[in-house]
Order: sequence, then structure tokens, then C-alpha cells
Amino acid sequence: MRLSFLIVLVLLSVGFISTGVYADSDCQTFEPYVDLSGCDLSGADLFGADLKYANLIGANLTGADLKYANLTGANLTGADLYRAVFYSTDVPYANLRGVDLSYADLSYADLSYADYGASRIYHFNYSFSQTGANLTGADLRGADLSYADLADAVLFDANLTGADLYRANLYRADLPYADLRGVDLRSAVLIFAVLHHADLRGADLRDAALFGANLKHADLCGANLQGAHLYGPDLYYSTGNREVLPPRYITYLGNANLCGANLQGADLYGADLSGARLRGADLRGAGLGGADLTNADLRNVDLTGAILRDAVLADAYLSGADLTGADLQGAYLSSSDLLVDDLIRVGIRFVNLAGANLTGADLFGANLYRADLRNADLRNADLFGANLTGAYLVNATLTNVDLSGIDLRYAILHGADLQYADLRGAYLGRANLINADLQYADLRNIDLFNARLQGANFTDADLRGASFYGANFTDADLRGANLRYVNFTGVFLHGIIR
Repeated sequence: MRLSFLIVLVLLSVGFISTGVYADSDCQTFEPYVDLSGCDLSGADLFGADLKYANLIGANLTGADLKYANLTGANLTGADLYRAVFYSTDVPYANLRGVDLSYADLSYADLSYADYGASRIYHFNYSFSQTGANLTGADLRGADLSYADLADAVLFDANLTGADLYRANLYRADLPYADLRGVDLRSAVLIFAVLHHADLRGADLRDAALFGANLKHADLCGANLQGAHLYGPDLYYSTGNREVLPPRYITYLGNANLCGANLQGADLYGADLSGARLRGADLRGAGLGGADLTNADLRNVDLTGAILRDAVLADAYLSGADLTGADLQGAYLSSSDLLVDDLIRVGIRFVNLAGANLTGADLFGANLYRADLRNADLRNADLFGANLTGAYLVNATLTNVDLSGIDLRYAILHGADLQYADLRGAYLGRANLINADLQYADLRNIDLFNARLQGANFTDADLRGASFYGANFTDADLRGANLRYVNFTGVFLHGIIR
């Protein structure tokens, strides 16, 4: 008994028995649980080596060949992996905190749930176009991934909080549910990346390429997307026609949270923003042509000078939004609460709504001074108390619209359809209604001082008490019109039809 105890003590003293988890090594033994901490393994051939749970703390693996090796659960804290080759290597659950992976090749490696905290991965796999690395659940908090090539990488549920991904290549990367809060993604390539349900709050995405990316249900609240490309510019310049944009090139931001995001000048052509929360976002000068904003929350959004041509804004919430100088030509705004309640305070002067579908739109008290509404469909829209002074309403459809008491001075309503419209007490001084259709319209007590009414159709209209002083009725059709108490002083009646 005593002899056995003495033998154990001797063996411990000479180091044949390890009291730790790892087996002793002379830096030449490569097996599971081996202790290779601090070893110089630069340029070593470790192809297919089994180093499960090995201790590689502070080891020098510069340029080492670890292709197809197994490093599951290995501790590589502080190791130098500069230019190391991890092609198809298994590194799940490994500790890679503080390692230098600059120019390392991790193509198709399994790095799921590895811990990269404070690691340096600058120019990581820079020479390869696609890595396909599996980084599922990896902890990359604060990692330097600038210029990294992570094309086709799987980063599902990865933690990249505060990481530097400046100019990183994340082409077709899989990032659902990833934590990307405060990440630097300036000029990063995220084309066709999958980012649904990702947390991008406060992320810097300036000038990033995101066309074809899937950001549905992603949280981009407070993110900076100024100058971001959410549309395929290469496709546009090669075809010269954005109408041919295939669905796969559309950026998907449906139900995404973009509250307070900076999207100034962002190219969101054709983007899917249906149900997106953009409250308080900055979209000045943004390109939203053809975008789907159905049921989107755009309250208090700055859309000054934004391009919204052919955009779909059905059921969108736009109260408090600033659309000054915005181009909404051909936009569909049916049932949207366009600037309801706040439009008196927030002007949309000079806004381009040419060809816009505004049927049933709530434009109560809207400031549409000199707005371009040519060919717009305003049937059954609520324009009560709106300012339409100088508005451009050529060929606009205003059937059944209540325009009573509205200021339409200098408005251009050439060829407009005003059948059954209610214009009682409206002021149309010097307005242009040439060839306008006013059949069955209620024009009682209207003021058309010096208005241009050549060729206008007043068939069966009610003109009782109207004032037409100085107006030009040349070739106008007044058949069946009620003209009781009408003031025709100084009126041009040449060629009228009665």
C-alpha cells in the first residue's frame, strides 16, 4: 500500500500522470484532449487530425494545414491562426476568443456555436469567393470582420453585436435571427442575404448592397441605411429598364421595424415594405418607385423629395408625413389615411401625384397647393377644407367628390371629370376648366371670376346663384342647366349650346 503511494508520487513528479483534463504533449502528439498550449505549430500538416477538446491556448498555427481536422470543443483562446487553412474542418463549440484569423481559409468549415469574442478576422478568407462556413450560433461579439468573405456562410442565430463588418462580403449569407445590433456594415455586400427576424437595431448600413435580401420581420429601428442599395443597380444599368426587375432582385422588408431609420437617398425601388414600421424614419430623397407599402406605418416620416412613382400605398398610415416635393405619379393610395389630421401643419406643396389612385383617400384639410394631380383618380376622396390653389388637375377624375367651399383659384382642371361633384360655394377664380365635364354637378353660388370654361359640359348642372363675371363660356354646353339667378356680367357666351 505504502509502496503504491510512493510510486504514484514519483510518477506525478516526473510528469507521467496529468492531474488536468488534457494529456501532456511535446508539441508533436496530436490526439483528443492533448495539451498543445503555447506550441509553435506554424506551417504544420494537421490534415485530418483529431484534436477534439484539445488545449491550443496561445498556440502558433500560422499557415497550418487543418483541412478536414476535428477541433470540436477545442480551446484556441489567443491562438495565431493567420493564413491557417480550415477547409471543411469541424470546429463546433470551439473557443476562438482573441484569435487572429486574418486571411485564414474557413471555407465550408463547421464553426457552429464557436466563441469568437474580440477575435481579429480582418480579410478573413479574402481570396475565396464563397466560404459556406457554418457559424450557426457563433459568438462574434466585437469581432473584426472587415473585408471578410462570408459568402454563403451560415450565421443562423449568431451574435455579432458591435462587430466590424465594413466592406464584408455576405453574399447569400444565411443570417436569420442573428444579433447584429450596432454592427458596422458600411459598404457591405448583402445581396440575396437572408436576414429575416434579424436584430439590426442601430446598425450602420450606409452604402450597403442589399438588393434581393430578405429582411422580413427584421428589426432595423434606428439603423442608418443612407445611400444603401436595395435595388440591383447592375441589372438596371445593363438593361436600362427597371420594369424588367425579376422578383428575386426585390428586397423583402415586409413587416420589418424601421422606426427612426435613416434611409435618406436609399434605393428601395420595387422593395416589399408591406406592413413595415417606418414611423419617424428619414426617407428624404429615397427611391421608392414601385415599392409595396401596403399597410405600412409611415406616420411622421420625412418623405421630402422621395420618388414614389407607381408605389402601392393602400391602407398605409401617412398621418404627419412630410411629402413636400415627393413624386407620387401613378401611386396607389386608395384607403390610405394620407396626412389625416396633421396635413394642415405638414404641407405637401408641389407634390407630384400625377396618375395616383386616390379613390376614397382621406385628404381632409390637405395642403395641395400647386400639387401635380393630373390624371389622378380622386373619386369619392374626402377633400373637405383642402387647399387646391393652383393645383394641376388636368384630366383628373373627381366624380362625386365634395369640393364645396374649396379654394381652387388658378387650378388647372382642363378635361377633368367633375360629374356629380359638389362645388357649392367653391372659389374657382381664374381657374382653367376648358373641356371639363361638369354634368349633374352642383355649382350653386360658385365663384368662377374670369374662369376659362371653353367647351365645358354643364349639362343638367345646377348653377343657381353662380357668379361668372368675366368668364369665357365659348362653346360651352349648358343644355338642361339650372341658370336661375346666375350673374353673366361680362361673360363670353359665343357659341354656347343651350
